[in-house]
Amino acid sequence: MRNVEREVDTVFVPGVQHQRYHVPRKFPSVLLAILAVVLTVVAWAALSVRRIPNETLPTASGASLARVHSIAYTLPEATVDGLFVRKDQPGDQPRRIASFPYALNFHARGRAAPTGDRLAVLSIADLSTAAARLSVVDAVSGELREAAGLYDYTSEIAWSGDGSRIAVVRSKPADGTGRTAATVFEIAAASGAGTPIARFDDVFVVAPVGYAADGQRLFVAVIDSSGSTLWAARAGKLEKVALLSPGRTRDWTLSPGGARMAYIEVLGNGEGGSSGKVVLTATGAITSSGIAGAQLGVAWDPRTGVAQFGGPGGTLQLSSPSATESYVVPLAWSPDGTSLVAAVCNRPAEATASCVQTIEVATAERRLRIADEAGIGFAGWVLNAE
Repeated sequence: MRNVEREVDTVFVPGVQHQRYHVPRKFPSVLLAILAVVLTVVAWAALSVRRIPNETLPTASGASLARVHSIAYTLPEATVDGLFVRKDQPGDQPRRIASFPYALNFHARGRAAPTGDRLAVLSIADLSTAAARLSVVDAVSGELREAAGLYDYTSEIAWSGDGSRIAVVRSKPADGTGRTAATVFEIAAASGAGTPIARFDDVFVVAPVGYAADGQRLFVAVIDSSGSTLWAARAGKLEKVALLSPGRTRDWTLSPGGARMAYIEVLGNGEGGSSGKVVLTATGAITSSGIAGAQLGVAWDPRTGVAQFGGPGGTLQLSSPSATESYVVPLAWSPDGTSLVAAVCNRPAEATASCVQTIEVATAERRLRIADEAGIGFAGWVLNAE
């Protein structure tokens, strides 16, 4: 694999001096002319810039956060998906820490724990049902433990803040309308044992998003015939947090302390675009980004508590895109907020084709492509090996 370092004057990261991904400071003048929209924009700014007073940020020490500066990712090979780890520095050589067999287009999908010491990986086990094995991998040694049971290959993966538990979904085959019954399981990372903690019937999508700061509540986004709803599962009980949208939503992402969740609302059937929003998990109050244009992907800046949205109309934009670059989709900031991993959408050669994405990491000084090969899957930020 060859690493590609970009020129210093082509990329910006918001919140970093001399930044290379930038956040537009001006809203469209038409919006500013409308008082109601102005009030919405002001509310959004107040919510984004200030942390919620009781929001607990990650408890790891500064030294520990500084050690979480390696990137974990998957790459498809001839018969397996390799799970690799490399530092976010030019010239660093990736280490293969595990391999997972794949079939057809069902490639391994992973997510790192907030502590950076482990990864949870879903890999296909049964093509007939799209069931997957869940593996817990040590990010440094590569030691692997398989969890008991099979889960949905497409399931979102949510970690508790201390890295001790993983939430995933197991669902029944969908009926002719696409509805299913889905159960959220909590997996003990150390033993691999699973416990059902919530069940949802007649739903299209069930997605565990993440845990509250105290580790007691698990937030779950659910899409059914009534729209998109955020629920909190705790001690065998479900509590409705908020109606997120009368339609579909995606890209649900908790803030570092769990007091807020950012997400993308899909407008209409996708033809109306998509809009970034933030919900307070304590009250269910929702605010909109107030920015026109399609938005895709979201990542919370851990230093400022601001949710950055990507896409053609996002708050995160390429300041000096090349002739082929179109827009950026943020994936995750490093825990100390100095590096951002993002997918850059490159215009395809044919006008009718979808964009071709490259996964890159940007800092105040540089922009670095993680790997040249196609099919890379970002799995998260993990501990440096030394």
